[in-house]
Amino acid sequence: MVALLSSSALAQKADILIAGGSLGGTAAALQSCRMAQDFGISRIIITEYTDWLGGQATSQGVTALDENIWVGMHGRYDVAASRLYYQWSDTVRNIYRPDALHTAMTTHRTGPQESELRKQDINRVRSDTFCPGNDWASRLSYLPKDGVKTINQMLEPYISSGLLEVYYNCQPVEVYKQNEKITGVRFKRNDGSDFTVEAKVVIDATELGDLLPLSGTEYRVGVEASMDTMEPSLFDKDNKPIFDRMYADGAQSFTYTFALEWCDPKEDHRGDWNERPADYDELKKDFGLNSYLFARTNVYNMSLGNAWPGESFWSYRRMYDAMNFNPDIKPDLYPRFRDGEWITEFDPEKTGWAFIPSTASTNIGDIAEINWGSNDYKGGTIIDVPLEIRARRLQEAKDLSIAFLYWMWYECPRDPADITKDWRDEENFSIDPVTGKNRGYANLKLRKDVFDTEDGLSKYPYIRESRRILPIRRVREQDVAGPTTNRARNFHDSLGIGHYYIMDSHASTERAQIAGRPCSQFQLPMRAMVPVKTEGLLPGCKNAGLTHLTSAAYRMHPTEFQFGQAAAVMAAMNIKHGLEFREMLELSPNPLNPSPAEIALRKVQYELLQAGTPIYWNFDAGWKHDEFIAVQFACVLGIIEPVENKFLPEADFTRADAVKAAYALNAARHRDVFNTRFNDVDISKKAELAEALSCLEDKKALSWLAGNKFQPESAITADEFSRTLAAVTGMDVKSAGAENLTRAGAARLVFDYLSELYQLTK
Repeated sequence: MVALLSSSALAQKADILIAGGSLGGTAAALQSCRMAQDFGISRIIITEYTDWLGGQATSQGVTALDENIWVGMHGRYDVAASRLYYQWSDTVRNIYRPDALHTAMTTHRTGPQESELRKQDINRVRSDTFCPGNDWASRLSYLPKDGVKTINQMLEPYISSGLLEVYYNCQPVEVYKQNEKITGVRFKRNDGSDFTVEAKVVIDATELGDLLPLSGTEYRVGVEASMDTMEPSLFDKDNKPIFDRMYADGAQSFTYTFALEWCDPKEDHRGDWNERPADYDELKKDFGLNSYLFARTNVYNMSLGNAWPGESFWSYRRMYDAMNFNPDIKPDLYPRFRDGEWITEFDPEKTGWAFIPSTASTNIGDIAEINWGSNDYKGGTIIDVPLEIRARRLQEAKDLSIAFLYWMWYECPRDPADITKDWRDEENFSIDPVTGKNRGYANLKLRKDVFDTEDGLSKYPYIRESRRILPIRRVREQDVAGPTTNRARNFHDSLGIGHYYIMDSHASTERAQIAGRPCSQFQLPMRAMVPVKTEGLLPGCKNAGLTHLTSAAYRMHPTEFQFGQAAAVMAAMNIKHGLEFREMLELSPNPLNPSPAEIALRKVQYELLQAGTPIYWNFDAGWKHDEFIAVQFACVLGIIEPVENKFLPEADFTRADAVKAAYALNAARHRDVFNTRFNDVDISKKAELAEALSCLEDKKALSWLAGNKFQPESAITADEFSRTLAAVTGMDVKSAGAENLTRAGAARLVFDYLSELYQLTK
């Protein structure tokens, strides 16, 4: 519903309103609070449907985080996530580290006090890959309340100061606009009362993009028409369109997660069989410990690794590994298949990996997140449907998760009695000591206290797909598909980076089942953050200008977090300088004479980089590197090219590198005729270099180089590159020294010029 809002004393006033306490909304709150003093921001309001901020990282129960492999498996936050995301992640780990360190230092599992295995275990806990839950979906999993605790801890100083206000248990019901600009939002509380917030900038960080229909903002939902996006996966093998119109009901499935504790096998924690969901017999047909996430036909054991040695259904998304925190738990030494043979004898010195907490063990006291293909709700979307249909589907999704729980209690195939034999053979199934049967796990305890809900399910369903704004430019499959080790298309207006190994679409209907293609390392362009028409509104969650396919890769935790940060910085820039977001994309045709809009865009990027948010993928010059900002700008603007997936900051900067960089800064481009005095440059094979040389010689930018030999691979000195830049840009450059220039040093000289050009520090 859209209405005209006249300023009222009854309306609360804020500089920034963040509608929705999702993970992206939480990131937007943190980022905007940190910028408030320097950008004239005096009041920020964030609202939330539930009583927990954090979205998928808390109230939705996806606390075994979905992250890119460089963060999730290698702890390389500095190159693959923002510094703020790392700080939040490390705050979560620090809740668990004291107890885990005590366990690692005192347990008898790892042998003598000074053993190498004990040192390894201690270093594991201290590392950036320490995982409280030791799950194999990621390298950070935790109990949801601890995620809430860390968020509240990080926001508390801003709440105490009065800068930030949080309103829980409310939802937006009306949007106010003047012309095309959003000026306020009315919210309704769970108790029926309502309140209105007027704001200079509104960030829609709701899980489903709820402000978009309320504000009349153009958007897409579900699978786009094939001819709309021209994405290859939306056409059949004969190149005919699969979808002749938008398929709204094809939005990804959603899931009510829940938490189970692994109790003593002799205990019985089952619910009454007669209280199972009414549709149980029909629902169970799709249940199993198999997963459609992987191109495999294997079935996972409940608690013993089989198809992938050391991995099981139980540890897939385990939130809490009791072995991390109880020094008296003994190693889980069942036979392991490694290097083509079964290992049945274990020794701390020879098979130390079996004696420290890992994904392979299952322990009494473990708690696991149940978020599996079996409890993905595939009965239709809850977006843009009548309220009665939405309510019915939400209840059906809850029934599905409860039914899956009953199946695990009563009918799930048991782990093999002998794992070295065929684990699919029913005669090899183990026996439940409670029931005497070879199916079901009576010891699984539903932990209702994990979410503090009456039914034990997550406070809010895990949402994989939202409404998505129709932006200035959508990010499509063509922009991101490719080998996982490659960079995707470079966007000069990038505001962040992200990655997932595939476009991981959980289909809600058979018709929407589209095979996920591999993803390259992608970016978040500003053009995908700006609606084509509505002003004063920014997406801050999963509702940016993506497609059904690309949103399946962009929905991961670190990426959503960066969407929130990007929205916050854009909002702050709007408040301080008064530029509308669309105006920030009006670039000057002359790179040496940028428009006010381009200056604003580069300032947004600069503020994000200052906050340690990468906007370009480089694996050796992350935010821990002294020249991080300079390298990022040089790469995203195409001034200095990386070497495959690295920048090589300490390598020599060559003459060829220097000429290409100076040429990239020059206004004259795309010549048809090359004239150069250097006879060691093969114009037919190195046209790019020849074109650059031709241009720079016209500007007398290479006067320091005598003779007719260019020697493109020779190192250039700092002074030579400075003189070249001065000739091309007209900048006043002081002598930078006669030593050979490193690539990082070159990036610094380029950035010094860009900083002045774009007024970055003013």
